[in-house]
Amino acid sequence: LIKNKREDLEKTAIEVQELKRQYELSEKEPVLISHGKANFYRLAKEQKDTKKYVYNIKYTAELKPEWIRSLKENLKKGVDVKELVRYDKETEKNVLEWIKKTKSEWRIIENNGIALSLKDDEEVLISLIKSNTTMLIRDKSFAKLMKKMFLATWKESEQIKK
Repeated sequence: LIKNKREDLEKTAIEVQELKRQYELSEKEPVLISHGKANFYRLAKEQKDTKKYVYNIKYTAELKPEWIRSLKENLKKGVDVKELVRYDKETEKNVLEWIKKTKSEWRIIENNGIALSLKDDEEVLISLIKSNTTMLIRDKSFAKLMKKMFLATWKESEQIKK
């Protein structure tokens, strides 16, 4: 009787391990897609904390206190922060305010409706502004390729002067 119970218990333990593995796989979807501005903020908050670098492409240069605080904290931690932004009459005031408040370097990119955030060779958050759609992609290969493209653009872009 004890031997049978032990075998049943071992089978159950194996089944539990298998279920755990399946749950973990389904929980970590490599691509999350959402629609609407509120869901953009939700996905942005789901991103992991930055340890090495965060590279952003901004469309609006929206001044949110929590984003300013986050950028300052990243700079303080030694995180490599780079900002490319659409720089025109509509965004100029906010961009200059960002630079003033964070003492960070911002550069110009021609942008007709994309926001993008790259973090630590792990995550890419892409927002298609005009389609009102946001994607959070957790794929190292994709993140590394996007990083190369970002850095090539950064190298060629013009710095915004205060």
